[in-house]
Amino acid sequence: EALNRPLTHGVIPAIADQTVIQWGLGMNIGDTLNYRNEMGDTLRLKLIAGLSPSVFQGYVLISNTNFLKNFPTSSGSNLFLIDVPKDKAKRTGEELQNIFRDYGWEMTTAVQRLMEFNSVTNTYLSIFLALGALGLILGTVGLGVVLARSILERKEEIALMQSLGFTRIQIIGQMISEYTLLLTWGILIGFITAVIAVLPNIISPHSEVSFLAVLLLAGAILINGIIWITGLTWLGLRQKNLADHL
Repeated sequence: EALNRPLTHGVIPAIADQTVIQWGLGMNIGDTLNYRNEMGDTLRLKLIAGLSPSVFQGYVLISNTNFLKNFPTSSGSNLFLIDVPKDKAKRTGEELQNIFRDYGWEMTTAVQRLMEFNSVTNTYLSIFLALGALGLILGTVGLGVVLARSILERKEEIALMQSLGFTRIQIIGQMISEYTLLLTWGILIGFITAVIAVLPNIISPHSEVSFLAVLLLAGAILINGIIWITGLTWLGLRQKNLADHL
């Protein structure tokens, strides 16, 4: 209905995908796009709204009346949107294919079309996911090396604590608490700085950021670190009395 509302000075209302407006056209909502109509005149299209990622990527939508007025020889329709129940989609597609086979009919599902549009984005996301997993592995190994080195350097301190009456379990619990606190603060600082870095995308009306997935990932990193801290601390202090060996 918004596409049928007339604007002043011969401007035509238009709608496009938000990704097309922002990245393809380099514009914002409310900007005017100049185009040539069939007669060679300048066609002024005002972008009045942006769509979430949809099957209209690459298209600029205007009303049928304005389209025929500026492109009178382009009669009829070349693109059809068909909405049918999921259980009848296959049968409907086969029937339409048989009926319109002489007209060069090509049919694809909305899911398949969106997957084709997002193939490049998904490839980049897969690459970054692989790099993130590699970074997590390297970070875990680095955490183990740092812990082993720290425990080795603190053996005299640990032996002194045992001489003062601390049990091995108490020392292990204290060291696990120290390292877990450092790990928690490190993850928290990294999480906050990452959120600040991507804040413009998060507050975007078309943002698809899943906070639950991000929190689950941060929780998995924390749990993974705690497991390594507990295991390495226990192995490093497996001797009952280090004071006897120093």
